[in-house]
Amino acid sequence: MLPPGDPGLWNWSFGDGNVSAEQNPVHTYTSEGAYDVRLTVANPYGDATVTIKDCVVVSATPAVELTAPPTGRISANDFAEFAVTADNLDNITELSFAITYEPAFITVEDVVPTPLVQEADFEVTIDNIQGLVTVVLSDDGGISAGSAAPVADITFRATDTIEGLRETAALTITDATARTGGVVNVR
Repeated sequence: MLPPGDPGLWNWSFGDGNVSAEQNPVHTYTSEGAYDVRLTVANPYGDATVTIKDCVVVSATPAVELTAPPTGRISANDFAEFAVTADNLDNITELSFAITYEPAFITVEDVVPTPLVQEADFEVTIDNIQGLVTVVLSDDGGISAGSAAPVADITFRATDTIEGLRETAALTITDATARTGGVVNVR
């Protein structure tokens, strides 16, 4: 046991081969797994070590998908609702994703949570100038679903610029991340 006094040395081992001598380090895990974390503190009077087994569990980020309406098309100045689904939802406390689009052809009118995440904090940023919508869902109780489940509905509007075009406007999901109990999941 460490006698009274402030420790002058901190030695963290994160269980994945990485270490830190900082008092309050930040560490990013790059592989799935369960990790034991060890901290040794010391001062001139002694040292103490604590190891917590399976302290950090890193799991796969849910795959986030955008599903077009059955017709797959939006006519000029019309609206269409697209569903956003996520799979691998196992006690997720935070899920975030971004969707990029071409604002000359389509804009985002609204983003709403589905019943699965109705109780979660739901933050949306829509930028129809840059063609970017970001969504962050936070729920301390955890979001879980057995298979791919809807998490948001996004209403797009086709601009009149799209009239007569035979091209498609790309919608791309980027930057999908998730947390379980405060632990970052990697993809």
